[in-house]
Amino acid sequence: MGFLATLTLVLTFLACAGMAGLTVLLSVLAIAGRGYDLRRAKTLADSLGLAWSPDGWRGRVDGRRVRLHSEVKGGRRSRHRVWISEFEVPELPVGFRVAPEGMLQTGSDTVVGDPMFDRVFRVHAPGDAIALLDAGMRAGLLGCATRPLISGGRLWFERSVPWLEHEVRAHAALARQLADPSRGLVHLAADDPLPSVRARAWSHLVDTDRTAATELARVTLHAAEPVERGYARLLLGITDGLAAAVTGADEPGQHLLCTFLASVGTPDQVEAVIRAFAGQEVPRPVWFAATAAVAAHPSAESVALVLQRCEGAAASEASFLASRAVVALLALPSPATEAHLLRLLPRLDTGLPAALDWLQAHGTVQVVQALDKIAEAAWPMSDTRTRVAAAKRAIQGRAAGDRGGLALSTGAAGQLSPADDPALGALAEVPRRHVELIQVRSASVRGGSRGKRPLAGGRARIN
Repeated sequence: MGFLATLTLVLTFLACAGMAGLTVLLSVLAIAGRGYDLRRAKTLADSLGLAWSPDGWRGRVDGRRVRLHSEVKGGRRSRHRVWISEFEVPELPVGFRVAPEGMLQTGSDTVVGDPMFDRVFRVHAPGDAIALLDAGMRAGLLGCATRPLISGGRLWFERSVPWLEHEVRAHAALARQLADPSRGLVHLAADDPLPSVRARAWSHLVDTDRTAATELARVTLHAAEPVERGYARLLLGITDGLAAAVTGADEPGQHLLCTFLASVGTPDQVEAVIRAFAGQEVPRPVWFAATAAVAAHPSAESVALVLQRCEGAAASEASFLASRAVVALLALPSPATEAHLLRLLPRLDTGLPAALDWLQAHGTVQVVQALDKIAEAAWPMSDTRTRVAAAKRAIQGRAAGDRGGLALSTGAAGQLSPADDPALGALAEVPRRHVELIQVRSASVRGGSRGKRPLAGGRARIN
């Protein structure tokens, strides 16, 4: 009965006061809720043994220094209070940062290799700091009800209501785990449950501690995981068994191994991997990384294998394979490079600029007709036409004869150009319009200024 009486009183008040009364009621409720939150926060601080200071409650929780405080955020129409728990972790490396996806991030991101973690967080881990994000730490950060922020040697948590005691203690455990000095890249590369994380750790370990990476490679040379076997063989310079390790891995593993191959591989190892891919369907990212390895460590055999893959390729793959073949081909120029480029030109897309630049620097008159076809198929104001014109001018400069001789022309029809007939030096056919203009100009010169009669065929005289 008391509740019904109170409800009746509130409804009567709102009916009489209208919107002004509603505003007052909401303000009273907000003040009451803020007071309740402050009492909860004070109770939490007392149970944790924290002392009040002008900037919040400070103290230690499970050995880690912590500050609990609240802030008011937002503009005039969206002001709200947030509650923050901030743990000091001075042991963190300078520049180490883990932020939820979408927050402002400075510096280049570091890929950990855990698909779930990489979707939720953005990481900047200089040097070997990625070792801090082992399986336990990743699970702890992903399991938090509120996404944490690690930056500036601090672990932050923020939400709209005061924290509970068990949550603060869980945050303290994460801070203590972040400060654990026993973990390192060797531990991450050898023991992480995800092969992709272990592969990333291998790459970082090679960059930061080559000696430790070599010792780990000797241990994992006969590991069960193909990626680990491949990494060990690449690092130790062993070609035997490398192709089987690469082809036995899944697509992400093949991509990681081919990327590592471009970094530390040898020409013999590259040739073995490219030869192992012959006759197999290779995903585009993997072939992209494999041809990048060919460009980094080229040999005549590996380049020939890349060119061979372009022959008989499906129409949907022809452009991609041709463009990657150009990358490999230009890494090891030879007398046959121009002939290979001539066969690849009609299929090129992303690799066309590199091919045109090479032809501009080294091409001969034999490629001019192919360049004309490329220009005709391109948009009138495209960069391709500009590159083709520059290549033809450069070839003309190299093909110019002695004084009084004939030179290759890049202009319109009617000038000198290479003949289709084997009898080189023939002249191209002059269009009829040019012949008529020449006849008109000749007649005008003979007639002088006094002859104003129209020419035969109704054409006007040109003086």
